Amino acid sequence: MNLIEGNLGQSNENISGSPQDHQTDLPVLMTVEEMAKLLRVNRNTVYELSQRGEIPGKLRIGRSLRFHRDTVLQWLSRGNACVSRDDRRSS
Repeated sequence: MNLIEGNLGQSNENISGSPQDHQTDLPVLMTVEEMAKLLRVNRNTVYELSQRGEIPGKLRIGRSLRFHRDTVLQWLSRGNACVSRDDRRSS
């Protein structure tokens, strides 16, 4: 079971929909909070995944962390958002 499926009980395809569905709802650069809401995970999980390089489109602006919306939505639509719970615990 991957992290996203474990939290939602759904497949990643159902979570993300098509990139066009979300483009008007999300800012071009998403905050950690917005990413957590999109992925339906805790903020700390977003930080952990980002630190390990598992979320694409990461940008640092000063001390702030942002994620490029289109890159993230493409990542989700390809079904690449699979992180096992065991992998998450090992960090």
